[in-house]
Amino acid sequence: MSRIKQIIQRWNAYKYRFLPWLALNLNRGDIISITENKLTTDENILEQLQVLFSALEKNQGAGLNPNHVVENICGFQIAQQSSSIKEAGTGVFVSKGTVSKGQVVALYPGTVYLPADSKFFQSLGNQFMFKCSDNLYIDGKDSGISKSVFTSCSNRDRIGFLEACDISWIKGNFACPLNVGQYVNNHNKSNPANVQYQEFDFAQDFPRNLYRFIPNINFDCTAQLNFVRSVALIATRDIHSGEELLSSYFTISR
Repeated sequence: MSRIKQIIQRWNAYKYRFLPWLALNLNRGDIISITENKLTTDENILEQLQVLFSALEKNQGAGLNPNHVVENICGFQIAQQSSSIKEAGTGVFVSKGTVSKGQVVALYPGTVYLPADSKFFQSLGNQFMFKCSDNLYIDGKDSGISKSVFTSCSNRDRIGFLEACDISWIKGNFACPLNVGQYVNNHNKSNPANVQYQEFDFAQDFPRNLYRFIPNINFDCTAQLNFVRSVALIATRDIHSGEELLSSYFTISR
């Protein structure tokens, strides 16, 4: 493959996360503006996740496959495989069952940065840097500097045997199989979006023993934040087995 073709492929994968390009292309049919319309409440998201995380914790000692736990609790399984969209790379598919409209189908993992936090080197060539509506950033890259930073923050905030977050997604063994939201591809005119990003926060009163399944951690431990930002991918319609999850990279529910 020629170097030029490789550059073109990388740009096609990255451009939907490049804000100047988005601003110049808002009239395109495959880009949707930021919306304040939530598909479900934050309380409902947290309730869904607490039920799932509790089941995953209960079954950790029993050795049950986490994908089977997700299926038992949520009624579906998801898996990564080659995208159905040309040159889109890896995508995320419903591999079993059906996702109901309004369900959490995936979470966007990564280190959470405040606007003033240093993230220049982490962002270089990084197509997984997610910008939230309030200018917080979530770095979902699972390699390089991003991986090292997430691992370091996880070790820093661990309390004895209590994990500070889910670090398994960065190792590829997935204690919580939903923590693959950064690999959900952008929709196009032929393949409409079926999930929508919705920002929400894990507050301090979220059960501490379930933090081990939260795929996010704050970069700045001195900011005294009373929450951990996360982003759920919510089904905008029923999604059936064999369908790829597709979002709009410029659609966020606040």
